[in-house]
Amino acid sequence: MPGDVFFWPGCVIFFLPVIIRCLFLFLFLFLFLFLFLFLFLFLFLFILLLIFPDRFR
Repeated sequence: MPGDVFFWPGCVIFFLPVIIRCLFLFLFLFLFLFLFLFLFLFLFLFILLLIFPDRFR
């Protein structure tokens, strides 16, 4: 049966590095997007403070 291939331990051992790479890739992309958004918001607020210094006091 084709469905029994997924329960074969060799298939799990073969796909385990691929799953780990995918998890690390998603984690890296999530951290990169989080840092990018954080820096973008920080720079945006900093530029707003420089342009309108009296509004945020």
